[in-house]
Order: sequence, then C-alpha cells, then structure tokens
Amino acid sequence: RLLALHAEEMLLWNRRVNLTRITAPREVLEKHILDSLMPAALLPASGRALDVGSGAGYPGVPLRVLRPGLRVVLLEADRKKASFLRVLAARLGLSGLHALEGRIEHLRAIPHPLAREPFDLVVMRAVRLDAPGLFPAVAAVLGEGGLFAYWGGARAEVPALPEGARLRLLRRF
Repeated sequence: RLLALHAEEMLLWNRRVNLTRITAPREVLEKHILDSLMPAALLPASGRALDVGSGAGYPGVPLRVLRPGLRVVLLEADRKKASFLRVLAARLGLSGLHALEGRIEHLRAIPHPLAREPFDLVVMRAVRLDAPGLFPAVAAVLGEGGLFAYWGGARAEVPALPEGARLRLLRRF
C-alpha cells in the first residue's frame, strides 16, 4: 500500500516537477520499485541510511518501507525534488523517513540534526560517480564499518576508489 501511494504521489508531482522519465505503471514497478528492493538482502535491516540524490525517492523510500528498522534520510540537491520528498515523507506517515535539501559534499553544513550523525549505510542509485570529491564525501559521513551501496545500470562505469578510502563496499547491482 505504501509503495503504491509513493508511486501515485510521484506520478502526480511528475506532471509539474521533472522527477523521472519513467511514468508507465509497469515500468515504475519494475524500474523504480523492484530495482530499489532487489539488493535489500545485502543491506542492513536497521540503522541510519542516507539516500544520496534521492530524486523521486528511489531507493530510499522502498528500502524504508521494506525495513522498518532503517531510519532513512533522503538527500536531494534540487529544491523542487526536495520539496516533493518532504511532502511524500509526511504523506506516507513513516517515522524514520526524512528529506533534506543539499549535496553530500555539504551535508554537515545543513542546519539539521540528521545531517550531523554518522550513517551506517549510504546508497546511490542512478547517480554519476565521477564527481570530484564524491568518494571522500561519502567516506566522511559513514560511521565505523559503514556500507556504501551503488545501483548502476549495465553500462555504468564505476571509477576506482581513492587510495585509503574507508568505503567497505562499492557494488553495482
């Protein structure tokens, strides 16, 4: 029910705000919802998670629905998309689901308590990994033993991790 409500709200907002090009119901199910949940068995079932570049809320929202013990922060740099995510979080009524506006490189400067604590899990889906400073920024927000999970398409290029990176996992799903 919550995943259907998420998709419904996303499609409604997508008419005004460009959240995604994927709007056919079957494609939303396959390419957004199921794709978000596919690697869930490999990810922590509880703790603090950060969804970087959350866009329309994928994979963060489906992961939070599937894993009630996971507290998820949806981080989105685009103001309109971040507004959508705040409305969505309120509409779904899930505790432990919050949206912040900003970039991971500047997360600690966001004046919100959720931006200051370390994360057990950082997830990215369909986000470019070649941005300068991205890996150090991810490493800076991960707690001890934290996990970084990346969902990329079949043609996604995964650059080499920087020397000495504290990233325990970088994986394409």
